[in-house]
Formats: sequence, structure tokens, C-alpha cells
Amino acid sequence: MGKYEGALHGGMPLSDDELYALAGWLYIHGGNPIDVNFEHPPLAKYLIGLSELLFGNPIAMGIIFSIATLLVLYMASRRSLRVFPFTVLPILILGSDRLYLKFTYTSMLDIYAVFFTILTVLLLLASKDNLKRLHLAYLALGLALSCKWTTAFLVPSILIHHAVNREWRHLKYFPFGLLISFGAYTASYAAFFAYGNGLMDFMELQLRMLRFQHFMRFERGTPPPFWILLNFLGGIEGPAEHRTVTLASNNTLLYGAPSYGLSMIREWNPLTWPPSFSASLLSLIRHFTSEKPKGEILFPASFLCSLFIAAYGQVFIWYILPGLPLGFLALSSFLEGEYERLRDKRIANILLSIYMVLLLMFRFLVKLPSFIPLH
Repeated sequence: MGKYEGALHGGMPLSDDELYALAGWLYIHGGNPIDVNFEHPPLAKYLIGLSELLFGNPIAMGIIFSIATLLVLYMASRRSLRVFPFTVLPILILGSDRLYLKFTYTSMLDIYAVFFTILTVLLLLASKDNLKRLHLAYLALGLALSCKWTTAFLVPSILIHHAVNREWRHLKYFPFGLLISFGAYTASYAAFFAYGNGLMDFMELQLRMLRFQHFMRFERGTPPPFWILLNFLGGIEGPAEHRTVTLASNNTLLYGAPSYGLSMIREWNPLTWPPSFSASLLSLIRHFTSEKPKGEILFPASFLCSLFIAAYGQVFIWYILPGLPLGFLALSSFLEGEYERLRDKRIANILLSIYMVLLLMFRFLVKLPSFIPLH
């Protein structure tokens, strides 16, 4: 706590992960969620604070949730995929994804949002033969939103899932399900209400959060629409300028000539990110054009909805992290469908083995540059 004293008194800036760690510590010790970092819902910060309380650091709980996410992802994969090794391919891809691993070992909010996102998807799949589980799916949705608003893509995804699969009973339940989600979201602000705030105060806080997010995303200069596709498909963050700065013997700074080029996303994976996008698009097209569509519509629909929500305004690549495992599920489902169409499985097995080896080689042997000079 001592390292944050300066920040509490306004004298020291904090990085995002440090800010969330500070907020979590204050929240878990009874602080009001609006005192520090009101901009995001509080659930993930409570979990970070719980990690600090139980393990003495803000990261351990994130590691636990990261492992749990892989387990839940495997359960979702088993419910929709039939052929090994496609059932374990999403776990292999996500478990080796550099963006996912990077956020596993930091006290950011996104890793918790990923867990509740995949849990929501699993419970939706399980609700096909058990309507009672739909209550739990909407509860998980509320918990996902209580971690970060970037999980809001699940709302239209659920509508698409029920409508395309003609699950009319589930669709009629949708408004009531959103009430369950709202209840779970509101419950994450229990401490806020304990400080004497009412429902109107709560709604005013949500509007304040919305205005802040709108300002940060749309009022400070924005890239062109769908810039996120350049990030995701090409690994390009945008144009950049680099200069070499040296310290002279007389303690003055000497600036070299600028070098212009492209700033790159070092976590980008050309073997998984672009194919996930292509597989999701092709899966949707086939689903609506085939007489007997195969594969789960929820995976590609959710993944593309997550990209669409991130397509406008100033965003960071980790905004798509909650939807990324769904892209990997869509990719695995698409590959399984292609595999089942082939008569000669031997060639397909060889190609699949080569692909999995390349995934591991890329993870451990390849390092992408952060900057590519053009001139």
C-alpha cells in the first residue's frame, strides 16, 4: 500500500494495472467504488483486491481465473465440437496467445471479463436442453458486464443465437434475462449503496461513466472506422515516428533524424487472428446459405459482434480480448467442418499436425518487432 500513497495524495501518476490494484485494495477494505476509478464497474477490482488480501499480490487471482477460463473454454468446446483434436484446439490457441498471457500476469480487468464471457457462452449452450440454465447464463452476463463494458457484445450475440436457432422460448425470456443481468450488475455496487446512495444516484453514476467513456473514445481524436481490422488482421497499430536520443558528455540531449514507419502489435499472431476472422465470416455465410447448416452460430456471431463494437472510436487491441476465445472456437468449428467433408483424413491429419507445431514454434521462437521502418 505504501507505493500508492503518492497517488492517493495526487502526487504520483499510476499505470492502469497499478490503478486497478489500488482500487481493488481500497474496495476490498470497504471503500466506496466511486472514490477511485469510478470509470469501470467494480467486480474485477474486487477480485484484484481479494488477490492482494489472500496472496499478497494483485496478480495471483488473475492467474487462477486465466486457468479457469481455459477449463470453461474446454467445456464449451466439448459441447459444440465432436472430433479430437478440434475439441482441444481452442485451448491450445488461447493458452499460447501472447495477448492473453500478457494480461494473465497483470492486474488488469480484462482477464476477469474473459472468464465471465466464456462462462456465459457455456451456460447458453447448456440451456438448449435445460431452460433453467438460462437463468445462470444471464447471471454470468451480468457479472461479465460488472467487470468491463467491453463484454456488451454478448447482448446482441444472444439475440442472434436464439433467433437463428429458432429458440422461441429462449427469445421470449430475453427481457426477463436482462433484468437478471441488471440485478447482478447492480449487486456489484453493494458497497456504493451501503454508503447511503440510492437508485437515482446509481443511475447518475452510470451516466457519468458513459460520458467519460464517450469522451475517452470519441472526443479526443479517433482513427477511421474499422481501424481495429488493421490491428487484428495485419498486426499494425498505426503509423509512427521514431527518433534516437543520446546523452552528450555535457549532459545535453541530442536528437537524431526521425525514422518513419509502422508501429506493430507484438502480441499479434498471423496463424490465429486473421484465420479466426475469415473462419467466422465464412461460417456465417454458410449458415445462412446452406440448407443444412453445421456448426454453432454463437461463436462467429459473438466474435464478429465484439469486433464491430470495437470498430469505432479510439480503442486498444485488448478491447477485443473477451471475444478472442470465441474467434478461436469459431476457427476450430470451421476446421472441424472442413475435416468432416474430406474423405481422405490422412492428409488432413498431417496438415493439422503441422499447424499445431507451427503454433508452438511461433509462440516460443518468433518475436515480432514493435516498429518497422519504411524510410
